[in-house]
Amino acid sequence: MEKQSRDITYLDIKNYWFTLFPELSSMDELDKILEEVSHIKKDNIESFIEDYENKIEIGVDGLFKKESSIVLEDISYDIKKEVSFYNFFKPILNFFIADCYEKIKCLDIIENPKTFISCFIKNECIKLLEFSQRILVLEINIARLNGSLKGSTKEERFNYYTDTILNDSDYLKSVYKEYSYMYKILVNRCKWDFEFILEVLTHTKEHMSEIKSYILNSNEDIKVKTIVSSLGDSHKRGRTVSIINFTNRDKVIFKPRSLELDNGFNKFIDYLNEKHNDVNSNLYKVKVISGENYGFCEFIERKDCNNEEEVKQFYYRTGKLLGALFALNAKDIHHENIIAMGNQPVVIDLEALFHSDVTLMDKRFFKSIEVAQKIIESSVYSIGFLPQKISNPYNNDSSTYVDVSAFGGEENQAAPFKAFKLVNSNTDEIKIEKVEGFIESQNNNPKVNGEIRKSEYYIDEIKQGFADIYSILYENKNEVVELVNYIFKGMKNRFILRPTYIYGQLMNTSYHPDFMRDEIHRYIVSG
Repeated sequence: MEKQSRDITYLDIKNYWFTLFPELSSMDELDKILEEVSHIKKDNIESFIEDYENKIEIGVDGLFKKESSIVLEDISYDIKKEVSFYNFFKPILNFFIADCYEKIKCLDIIENPKTFISCFIKNECIKLLEFSQRILVLEINIARLNGSLKGSTKEERFNYYTDTILNDSDYLKSVYKEYSYMYKILVNRCKWDFEFILEVLTHTKEHMSEIKSYILNSNEDIKVKTIVSSLGDSHKRGRTVSIINFTNRDKVIFKPRSLELDNGFNKFIDYLNEKHNDVNSNLYKVKVISGENYGFCEFIERKDCNNEEEVKQFYYRTGKLLGALFALNAKDIHHENIIAMGNQPVVIDLEALFHSDVTLMDKRFFKSIEVAQKIIESSVYSIGFLPQKISNPYNNDSSTYVDVSAFGGEENQAAPFKAFKLVNSNTDEIKIEKVEGFIESQNNNPKVNGEIRKSEYYIDEIKQGFADIYSILYENKNEVVELVNYIFKGMKNRFILRPTYIYGQLMNTSYHPDFMRDEIHRYIVSG
């Protein structure tokens, strides 16, 4: 990669960074942010820029020296029909696929290795497109304005770009080199994802007997059909929650973290169920198998309640569950993390148990609004279960808000933040616009005959369930403290610094082409 010099000084770079934060009024404010957030001191900025070079393990030229993979050529035709920009990723995929495919063929738990790898590659292209879509849209428009595209229609010119120009190795090399940090991301993510899929398969083979007997309660001779990843937030090196689909249509969830917390929560639920002594209102325990830094759990499907009585049971149990989560200082229990399985509310993500607070200011006296915020953050409300309004703090229209709580989101909702959307797809006038977005409803609300039964009509049941569990906790508080220490001591949990929706907005901004040319700029904008 060429150095940043190119007659550009470190002051030019600082001035560019200043434009990334329109709310700042002076360079002194930028210096303060760089020191507090990015840990770059004012006197060290020049040396920091000099030292911050891309270290790409696989050079662009070396990528194209790799022999073409036979299996990739075999499946390319079908993939190109579903992924328009497939040729842009093909050289990177080709670099890794051969070794991975040979290892997959050696695993006797897969029904059809070629079908499996084809599904994986399609999903991988969709993931890689997330990082490169805005660059590809920019480049196809540049090609259109330069008169480089051939065809009599917008669609034909688009196809010329995807089928011909993106098949030109010299062109691909130039784009990879211009957007060097994008290239680094694509190579690393591809490498990690190939490694991760082998990790999932290896652990699945290792635990297949236990998965069948304990989680699936099956003695069938089953094999893995496909694995779908990229569910939820990614962990170290892009490892994500994945669904393992078996040949008998059963499913199991693979999680790239230890499920010790989940096992501990099940033990805590055992205690509460025993103390409450009402088998008709017991809370559900998700079946889990925990490894050192991975785990398997049962796939929870939403199911309708059969009648009104089951809806009441659901909301009574929800109150009990809320009490249990409050006792363990849980956070982030929003509408995507609860499944309404008949008359049972089931939490499917328990990473944020025992969530820690962070003190952002060290001062003796606080403003009244800060005191109020602190009280809210230590209350039941902070769990994310109870209805709450989320609005855009930069939009004066207070009427636009969403409720993504575990009790909310009964219907699709207009989002308070605009979303990026492809417009004029599959034409040479393709572009990305910010449009009014919406948040889809999830599977957190109970239904009878397909109709949602809203929580607002079952407040008494919720309150009674919470009160019953809270009474048990209060009356046995010393025993509960000892139990919690015994069960959870030494376990790791997740700390959520930024709300998910804010983090998502930040990541979308960081994929802009300006931040994909040099790693240092993306580091500044995303921290």
